[in-house]
Amino acid sequence: MTRWLCVVVFVSLVACGKSSVVEDGAVGGDASMEDASLDGGVDAAPVEPDGGPPVDEPCDEPGAVESVACGRCGSRTRFCTVDLVWAYGLCEGELDGACVPGAVETRACGRCGVGRAVCTDACEWEPLGECADEGTCTPGDRQRTSSGCPAGETREVLCTDTCTFDVVEACRPDGCTTPGAIETVGCGMCGTRERFCSAGGTWSYGACTGEGVCAPGTSGEEACGMCGTRALRCTVACRWEAFGACGGEGACAPGETRRTSAGCPAGETRLMRCSDTCGFVEAEACTRRVPIDVILLFDMTGSHAHEITSARTTILSDLVGPLLALEDVAVGVAEYADFDHSTFGSPGDVPFRGVTPPTTTRATAEAGVNALSTMFGGDGPESGVEALAVLAGIAPHPQSVGFSCPAGRATGGCWRSGAERVVIVFTDAANHNGPLPGGGAGLFSPYSGISPAPQTWGPVRDASRAAGLSYFAVVRQTGDAMEQHRRMITELELDPADHLVSRVSASWSAVSAALVERVAALR
Repeated sequence: MTRWLCVVVFVSLVACGKSSVVEDGAVGGDASMEDASLDGGVDAAPVEPDGGPPVDEPCDEPGAVESVACGRCGSRTRFCTVDLVWAYGLCEGELDGACVPGAVETRACGRCGVGRAVCTDACEWEPLGECADEGTCTPGDRQRTSSGCPAGETREVLCTDTCTFDVVEACRPDGCTTPGAIETVGCGMCGTRERFCSAGGTWSYGACTGEGVCAPGTSGEEACGMCGTRALRCTVACRWEAFGACGGEGACAPGETRRTSAGCPAGETRLMRCSDTCGFVEAEACTRRVPIDVILLFDMTGSHAHEITSARTTILSDLVGPLLALEDVAVGVAEYADFDHSTFGSPGDVPFRGVTPPTTTRATAEAGVNALSTMFGGDGPESGVEALAVLAGIAPHPQSVGFSCPAGRATGGCWRSGAERVVIVFTDAANHNGPLPGGGAGLFSPYSGISPAPQTWGPVRDASRAAGLSYFAVVRQTGDAMEQHRRMITELELDPADHLVSRVSASWSAVSAALVERVAALR
């Protein structure tokens, strides 16, 4: 597929079955029903062919960018080229297990019947006409019947997966001596039913209820891990119990992505995506485009922790989700407060904690944001310089809690090989051991009395440059906090107009949108 890169300049933002009772009857008989018509037309929206988006589709305004529907209720971006044809991006956000709008197929329905269904605009199947060729019962239904038994005897039958009754026990005497008597007896898989002694001296049975899910002593298996299986055994309570280890797992979790140089010319990589069978398949051909790893670094002291907690839903929906919707972007989560020292911080504070390494799996990234902890701090400034030092590859201070990195990742931020490294810090304070907000030599609010000594701005600045970190700061306060981060960004040889984002009066939604645009522009 031809790929197009649109470079946009952004302006800085300031602001199991059920039981039933039926009358005695034949076991395994055919269902009878009137003929049901399966014909019927449907008006369906046009859908893309299996080969992908339209080719050479004309457009009118070079540079225009639109989002259009695709696949299974997904969307893709299209860009109007100078040749006045649309160039399409990848289809993203498709619904798992959904259908393609307008598709029509024959599907199972009712009691093992068949019928036609159409896929709606919501990518859900909707029946067309009636269900035909149904069986006599619903799988899992149990009955006691005298059919096929001598007078005064009954037997239990069970509806099978083919919607026909099958005998599960031999005929046995079933007479009673006290008309009107009511008893509760066992049935099925650890279930119970009532039986009533009729005037004719035979038992009449109610529905079998409260059944378990399996027959005691049987065995089975369940899915586990990454497309693996684990053995199951059915207990005396008719419940499955897992035992043994998960075996036969694949190499990855479905939806996970990674980039590799294997099979590509020198200097190029290709994107691999984990399939539903837990094996990597090529998702994008070899290219010189590099992946982007973004670490969201949160100041979790005092009032700012309250800010983050209150905005968590918006951060997940407007920032984490859209970032991960960008091609080959991974998102990680980290937090900081200060050193556990009576002058600077409080018990339980940490100068850095790696929560979740960069991941392309949305659920994992969201779990990282949900796992952020509320700390306290002590004085005004915080340990942001110490936190940045860890992400730049400097060994963590003993009071810091570094990431637990997957194999093959670079230390510090657990960066993927060859990835663009982005750090976005969210704070309302300046940093101890950072540069002076107003300029000049020296450190702002330097630490003292902590051993080993914390990192200072100069070495951290140099390590950040060497690591190729692209640093963004989202600051909620004016004054020292804003000016110090402006100087940090400048000394990292970055443009504050793009990398410093004020949240003094801007909403979380606006800030999130600006950050997503700027990360996208890094391509």
